[in-house]
Amino acid sequence: MRKLLIVLALLIAATVVWAGDSGQIVVAWSMASMEVQSYQVAKQAVELYASKFNAKVLWTDAHNDVTKETNDVENLLAQKPDVIIIHPVDATASAPLVAKAKAQGIPVVDFQRPINSNEFDVFVGGGTYIEGMLQGDFVANSLHGKGRVAIIEGDIGNNNAKNIAKGNKDSLKKYPGIQIVADQASPMWARDKAMNLAENILASNNNNIDAFIVANDDMAGGVSQVLQSKDLPNIIVVGGDGDRDAMQRIMAGTQTGTVVQSFIELPRKALQVAAGLARKEIDPKSFKKEPIFFDPVGSPVPIVTEPYVFISKKNIGILQKYWADCDALLK
Repeated sequence: MRKLLIVLALLIAATVVWAGDSGQIVVAWSMASMEVQSYQVAKQAVELYASKFNAKVLWTDAHNDVTKETNDVENLLAQKPDVIIIHPVDATASAPLVAKAKAQGIPVVDFQRPINSNEFDVFVGGGTYIEGMLQGDFVANSLHGKGRVAIIEGDIGNNNAKNIAKGNKDSLKKYPGIQIVADQASPMWARDKAMNLAENILASNNNNIDAFIVANDDMAGGVSQVLQSKDLPNIIVVGGDGDRDAMQRIMAGTQTGTVVQSFIELPRKALQVAAGLARKEIDPKSFKKEPIFFDPVGSPVPIVTEPYVFISKKNIGILQKYWADCDALLK
């Protein structure tokens, strides 16, 4: 553990050299929600890294409410920050918020969830389409290319949900023996609604389901709960986010897999980019460009990514180490 802490300290020290000794900057950060464990880790990481980048962070939580996020961003912009980071509740509704910031000359970082805009400076997130492909490939291989699969998507207004689902379907169509028997969205990524969807899907298929692909781990936990209540232990359940609860369910055998992206590294990268934009030390044109929309495919935009890794019981040690690192770094 002591060696781990030393390595982490060195990593942090290495990142702060980039920010230099410039004066303190004000970073406005609007989060769509704090309900997901990964987002809670992100906030703790932001609080830790803020001083390293000589930044004051103004943080808001929209509680998955579009109107609240609109008000949050307007209030943040009124405080004249040097840069704003937006994690959108709704991809389309957030586009005017980007336009308002840019009209005031404030750089914008789109964090983790794509926004339907071409005005933000940089997207810092991950390839959620790849996340969906990883889920689909794991399920298809586990079923040896043959079976009945149900997909429970995230919120219909969220481009990450669309990307994940597109990845799921593009993966599964490579396997002629796989049949998608249900594909439904859970509004606001709600666990209770996902549970209702799972109940209805099982009932309409006489429990003849081989796997559920679920867009995040909170909803996957609800699906797992439904399957346990019906004594259906052999149905595959995969989620996403790499939640601590999902790790425990995978170890217990009540969830089959998840997809993890480091929410220690992702906010660090977002703060690094934000600091560089605020201090005019970086040019968005210097970043690689890739699409962040896949349903349909969008135009390439400047992007900074953090990779996804699929986790099952076979490689659960990766997720265990991730949470150990979180505990060590954020305590």
